[in-house]
Amino acid sequence: MITSTFGVVSAAEGSPHLGEVYAFMGGAILGFVAVLALASGGFRHNEMAGERTNVLVVAAALSLGSTAAGLGAATLVTHVLGGPLAWGLSPFAACAVFLFVVGLEFWIAEQLES
Repeated sequence: MITSTFGVVSAAEGSPHLGEVYAFMGGAILGFVAVLALASGGFRHNEMAGERTNVLVVAAALSLGSTAAGLGAATLVTHVLGGPLAWGLSPFAACAVFLFVVGLEFWIAEQLES
C-alpha cells in the first residue's frame, strides 16, 4: 500500500527531491504511530495478543478494503494539497486510514465469529 502511495504522489508531483523522500517516510511512520497510539491508549494496552486465530484470518481476508481505502486517502490528499505537503501528508493519511479500516475489518470479523 505504501509503495502504491508513493506511486500516486510521484505521478502527481513528479520525481521527489531527497528531502521529499524523507518527508514521505516520516509521514508513513507517523501515520502508523498516531493510529497505534490512539488504539492502544497511549501504548498502554496490547489487545492483539489475545485475538483468536480465526478472527485474524477473516480480518486478513478483508484487507483489500483497508488497502484500497489507504490508497484512496493518499490520492485525495495528493490531489487536494499537492506540492511538498503531499509528500509528508499523503503517506500519513494512507497509513492512518489503512489502520482505521483494518480495525474495522477486525471488528467485522469478530462480529461474524460471535
